[in-house]
Amino acid sequence: MGLALSKSYREGGLLKQETARRMLTPVMDNYGLCVYNLRGDIGCHSGWNEGFLTEWFFSLREGLCVASMLNRTAQALGWDHGKAALALFQTAEEDMAEDPDKTGWAAYCGQYEQLAPALRLIEVYMEDGALYARIMGQDEAFSSKLYPIGEKAFGRKGGFEKIIFGEGCLTINGIACKKL
Repeated sequence: MGLALSKSYREGGLLKQETARRMLTPVMDNYGLCVYNLRGDIGCHSGWNEGFLTEWFFSLREGLCVASMLNRTAQALGWDHGKAALALFQTAEEDMAEDPDKTGWAAYCGQYEQLAPALRLIEVYMEDGALYARIMGQDEAFSSKLYPIGEKAFGRKGGFEKIIFGEGCLTINGIACKKL
């Protein structure tokens, strides 16, 4: 279902393109019609009933879907199950990306100040040829590996952020951050 909805969203298919896009247009808290829109380019849905946990993520940019079902009688593993499905999706998304030209990545490194809605400092740095972001959470800072998903665009491992680098700035899910 995720692949069919992804194709319909991009070019039409099982559903008209307009219908798929309306389903994935966030109405409240990033939810469209029964589908959650993450990062603006990932759809997801999860569910639980007595006996099963399900989770699926699909790309709105390309034909990629990860779906998992766990035979379980309680919802206690819900978030761990979701994190495992997300990790599989992000690994596949990273593998499908074109080999990045890492020569310009050093220019992305530095500290950034979030301009809105609240002041938050983040740092982008390189370690062993990979790009990382240190982000201020509610209580403490944490670091995550970034992986390329397009030209100057990156996803964050273990999270839902989409980071796009610009000249002296970056955006995190559409929120501007100025390079200090």
